[in-house]
Amino acid sequence: DRGNRPPTVEVEEGDAGGDAGRLADQDQRLLELLFGVRLHAHDPSDRWIAWQLSAPDALELIHAIGRDVTEREAAAYALRESEARYQHIAANVPGVVYQYVFRPDGTHGYTFVSEGARTLFGVAPEAALADPATLVQLIHPDELAHFRALARQAAERLGEFHWEGRVVLGTGEERFVSIAARDYRQPDGTVVSDGLMIDVTELHRAARRLEESEERYRSLFAHNPDAVYSLDLDMRFTSANPRCEAVTGFTEAEFIDGTA
Repeated sequence: DRGNRPPTVEVEEGDAGGDAGRLADQDQRLLELLFGVRLHAHDPSDRWIAWQLSAPDALELIHAIGRDVTEREAAAYALRESEARYQHIAANVPGVVYQYVFRPDGTHGYTFVSEGARTLFGVAPEAALADPATLVQLIHPDELAHFRALARQAAERLGEFHWEGRVVLGTGEERFVSIAARDYRQPDGTVVSDGLMIDVTELHRAARRLEESEERYRSLFAHNPDAVYSLDLDMRFTSANPRCEAVTGFTEAEFIDGTA
């Protein structure tokens, strides 16, 4: 019956064993050490106890003081779990999660860059953390001034920041990137920008293909040797090519406004 058994102590590997040995090796000195053990008490929950040991009489007598640090350990564990979840999310977001700071002393730089930087830009996160120019210098020279102006405005006004433009990778490849962030000020005056960079190259290419297709259609429509027009569901003219005017004598405007 667990309720009739005294509490048992489970020492975490690497905590007490080595410390006890080191304590035994010392002589004629006051020694203190702090380590955590897990106490299996009568209730189902475990408790974490921090023990402080001292041997003032060369190990003839050892004093021990135990302190319940369960709440502290639970908070530390929750923090580690939260950081692990954040790291997992940031690593799997299809883009680059980052945090950039503007400090009151005029210095600035990244404090966090996700692993996506390696995939998107071919830049190691630690390189961007060490030197923010590693990422900033990838922005196309024709668009860098505009990017910096927008970034300064966002830092001054606080709120949302958005930029979309070209970057040139180390391989020479040109790609389009969209950056969205939100800036806020901390009590010490530091402006923090939390943001996300995503690759929108394919969207730009698709838009360009659509534009080129529409240009070809307009060219074929305008230069078609036959009279070509379009009607809506109410049988009203919405367009008429120049050949319609040559055949009927009515202009496109007259077709559309119904006077033809």
